[in-house]
Amino acid sequence: AEYMGFEYVPQRVDGVVGASVVCRSPTVVSSGPPSVADIRIEGETLCMRTLWASYNFKGGAKEGKSLVRWYKSLDGGKFFEIQGIWLSGSKDLYVNADLVHHYLRVMVTPIDADGIRGKSAYSKLVYINVDKTLDQSLKEIILNGSAAFKVGLNEGKADAQSVVMQFEPKKLCVHKEAVSRFAKDKRESLFSLPFSHSPQMLCSPTNKTRFMLRDYKRNEVTQVSFSVQTEQERDLILLAFRAFAAMARAPVAEAILGASAKNWKSEKWIAQSQEKRSTILFQQLSKPGPVFEKYASKHRPGSNRTFFHLMEEILIEQELDQMASTKSTKRHRDGLPFPLG
Repeated sequence: AEYMGFEYVPQRVDGVVGASVVCRSPTVVSSGPPSVADIRIEGETLCMRTLWASYNFKGGAKEGKSLVRWYKSLDGGKFFEIQGIWLSGSKDLYVNADLVHHYLRVMVTPIDADGIRGKSAYSKLVYINVDKTLDQSLKEIILNGSAAFKVGLNEGKADAQSVVMQFEPKKLCVHKEAVSRFAKDKRESLFSLPFSHSPQMLCSPTNKTRFMLRDYKRNEVTQVSFSVQTEQERDLILLAFRAFAAMARAPVAEAILGASAKNWKSEKWIAQSQEKRSTILFQQLSKPGPVFEKYASKHRPGSNRTFFHLMEEILIEQELDQMASTKSTKRHRDGLPFPLG
C-alpha cells in the first residue's frame, strides 16, 4: 500500500508550458480486500492418507498468511472444526481414524501481505472412507471374532506399561502380557469394558501415536490413554474397536451375519470352522445392503459394498435418528463409538 500522486503540467497549443501542479492522495491507497476462488480438497479421500487444500488467491498485493481451517460433519449439515497436532497450521491434513465416514470441507480466509483480510469461502464436501486393503483387514478381524494388539498403557507412569488390548464380541479387555504362550489363562486382567456401555475411542489431539478410551457410566466420564509406535497402527486399532462396537448392535450383526447373528456374542461363532464362517459372511455380503430413503439424497455417499461402511452406516443412521427425535429438553448422549464433535 502506497500513496498515489500525479503531476499536471499545463501546455498551450502554441507550446508554452506553465507551472506544474503536483497532487497526492491524502491517505494511503490500498488494493482492496483479497479474495479466493476454486477452493479444492486434493488427494485420496481415504483413511491414512494426506489431503491438502488448493485455491486461487486474487488481490492487488501478494498473499500473506491466509487462514485455512478444516471441518468435519457426520450428516453433512452440522460441522465441527478439526483441531489437533495433525494440522500443524498448514494446508495439509492427515486423515486419521476419527475422520472415517465423515464429510470434510475446508474454509479459506484470504489475507494479503498488507494484512488485509477478505471474505472466507468454502470448498465442496468430500467423504472419507477406507481403502480395500484396510477394509479387508477389518473383515478378517470380524471373521476371526476377536483381535489383540500390543499397546502402551500411559496412565500414571513416566514410561508406558506394555499391555495387550483385546476386542471380543461383548467387551474390550486390557491385560498384562503373558509370560509365555502357555500362560494365556494366567495373564492378569487390568480391566474390561462392555460394548453395551457405548464407550468411545479417539485420537489424541496432542500426540500422533496416542489414543484415548472413554467410558460413560452414571453420567461420569472415565478416560484412559494408550500409545503405539505409528499413526497407522493407532488408526487400525481405532477402526477395529469401531467394528466390534458396531457388531454389538443387533441390526448390524443381523446385516453382516444374517441368521448367524445370534451366535456372534457366544462362543458358537468362533467354534465354527473358518471355512463356514467365511461362507456365511460371503453369502450375507452378496445381498443388497439396507437403504435409508430419507437420507439417500445427501447422507453416507460411500459404497455399501465396502464392508466397514455397511457396518457403520446402520449404526450411524440409527444414532442420527435417535438424536433427531430427542426433545430439546432431554439431552441424548449418543452411542457413537467415536466423538461427534
